[in-house]
Amino acid sequence: MIAGLGRKLSLYARAAAANRSVNWQGFPLWPKTRRSPSCRGSYNTFLLWLKQAALENADVIFDVGANHGDFARAAAAVYPNAQIWLFEPQPALVPSLRELAGPQHGRWHVEPIGLGNVDGTLALQIAADDGIASFVGFSQAYQRANPDGARIQSVQTQVKRLDTFCTQSGIKSISVLKIDVEGLEFDVLAGADNMLRSTRAIIIEVSLIRQQDEGEDALARMISRLTRAGFHIVDVIPSLFSRDEPWQPVEYNVLARRTP
Repeated sequence: MIAGLGRKLSLYARAAAANRSVNWQGFPLWPKTRRSPSCRGSYNTFLLWLKQAALENADVIFDVGANHGDFARAAAAVYPNAQIWLFEPQPALVPSLRELAGPQHGRWHVEPIGLGNVDGTLALQIAADDGIASFVGFSQAYQRANPDGARIQSVQTQVKRLDTFCTQSGIKSISVLKIDVEGLEFDVLAGADNMLRSTRAIIIEVSLIRQQDEGEDALARMISRLTRAGFHIVDVIPSLFSRDEPWQPVEYNVLARRTP
């Protein structure tokens, strides 16, 4: 327990130093309120990643797979004047995101849709036990690595291509594009061919175990996809490890920014 608290305090201290702020939202000993981050560890990690991207400013931030809004909170802490779009297709999470967006003076925009490579509807698989959802489902390999993902339910959900959404919304460029869509990440990029040219930085989760038929080279394919699109890889960070082989990462986060 003491070691765990030490790690949390160390992460908090690094995030506070990186953002040159007290970072009260990320302080692990501060009493939680309704407006506190859902996971302070994730919030502090997001702060570090955003600072690592080293953008001097950010006007438009896309949080694709917003979940409980911890990335949006971190983005607002680093770039308080940015317009932030939160895309979250899980119906149960949308009301709390809208509540969080209320005091943001119109800078947060909650979109209850998914982003992908189609304009239409897709079946969203929701793991009721941990609140994670995926358009590609939960493979046996994923459930072995993350056994909390059980009791799956399915709902039909609106999906748009990122390019379509930006055209309809009059958005010409994206400063930071964060994508955490539980296996649909390549489809999101495929639906963003035009906007990727006007995107400055990307933070994207890559799963190796969502689609088993092509999971072996998913990380290599993602790095190749981003570099071919003109991005420089800033960091590659393991985020989930196999329960059977705890030394083996099965999900990564890739940080990239466009070469100036």
